[in-house]
Amino acid sequence: MTLKEFLSETSFQLSPSADLLCDQGISIMNNAIDPMHDGDHINSMFTKLYDYMNEKNLTTRDLNLEVMLLSICWHDTWKAMKQPRGILDFMLHQLVEGVFSARNFQKAAINTSLDNELISEVSYATRKHSYLQFTAIKTPEAQLLWDIDTLEMWNIERYIKAGEEFFMITRRRYQKFMEAYMKRQNKRFYTQWARSQFPIIKDDFFSRFSTEFSFV
Repeated sequence: MTLKEFLSETSFQLSPSADLLCDQGISIMNNAIDPMHDGDHINSMFTKLYDYMNEKNLTTRDLNLEVMLLSICWHDTWKAMKQPRGILDFMLHQLVEGVFSARNFQKAAINTSLDNELISEVSYATRKHSYLQFTAIKTPEAQLLWDIDTLEMWNIERYIKAGEEFFMITRRRYQKFMEAYMKRQNKRFYTQWARSQFPIIKDDFFSRFSTEFSFV
């Protein structure tokens, strides 16, 4: 689901400044050099946000959608322009990219009429989506961004698209890494919706991983 499709389905209208900034973030993602963090990734996140709202019977008044949509568009703009050189580089990017993506957003937003409070909320959500966090995520939008992005990490289609060469690691070692990493994820969701989605995505990931990748 693209942003335009999401807006059409929800009948939500972005402010002119938010609309401009979303377009800029999407443009960066559509020109990504990282095949796992590109336009398809954020489109999948729009779909998950839409599914969440439907399942919870939420309206556009129940969430700050400008914060959510801007955060989705910008949260991976730094990572999109980097290509990890293996699993260690991949993990390093997981730790630091939230701060740099938030800076990207702030630099773009300062040239618009976007409200300072909104800039702060989007920057917070973007910064707090990185894997390593030392304090709890406080705002509902930042929590939901974390949950949606964490679920997206186990979207097997992203790994298939990236290809075997992307990781430069054997399948057996990578699968062991993913299994160990996965065990921690269900304890880190903020919404019951994400916790209920997790087993489904986990099972699909591992059932398809061993068949989709031939490297050993």
